[in-house]
Amino acid sequence: MTASVRSFLCQAKAQLRKLEFMNILVVEDEPKTARHLDRGLRDAGFEVHACRSAEQGLIACAKHAFDALVLDVMLPGMSGLEMVHQLRSSGVATPVLFLSAKDATEDRIKGLNEGGDDYLVKPYSLPEVVARLRPCCVAVANPETQSGSRSRTWYGNPRAAASAAWGSA
Repeated sequence: MTASVRSFLCQAKAQLRKLEFMNILVVEDEPKTARHLDRGLRDAGFEVHACRSAEQGLIACAKHAFDALVLDVMLPGMSGLEMVHQLRSSGVATPVLFLSAKDATEDRIKGLNEGGDDYLVKPYSLPEVVARLRPCCVAVANPETQSGSRSRTWYGNPRAAASAAWGSA
């Protein structure tokens, strides 16, 4: 990890300490990528739970309430898109960040239309993953917008939500 990445992750960790909710489910079948995400997100202050398949992810979501999901799109068996479709159909509105090697505009649009809140193309930078998760955690942790259920608390531009919560532009 470079010094600038390490510095960014330390700053992110300090900011996330202010939040009550930081539980992230990562569903990634590639072991090296899963380890990289796990270590980087933990270093940034998130509590990380990891699964290797969408089926395992659905089971984890049924047992635990997560503040955000980080999903690979191309998983063995059920895809990340199918997993989100099932979650949304059952009323789960946990924010989802898709990570995918599929970089066509149509693929990104499909991911967002299937219920994803954000879509990041691999290879990604870990600081960008952390930065994209921040608005999700802020939205979930903001008690003024919570109605007691696990529902989405912001719509539209996630940067606007992040700016309001983090005091940045």
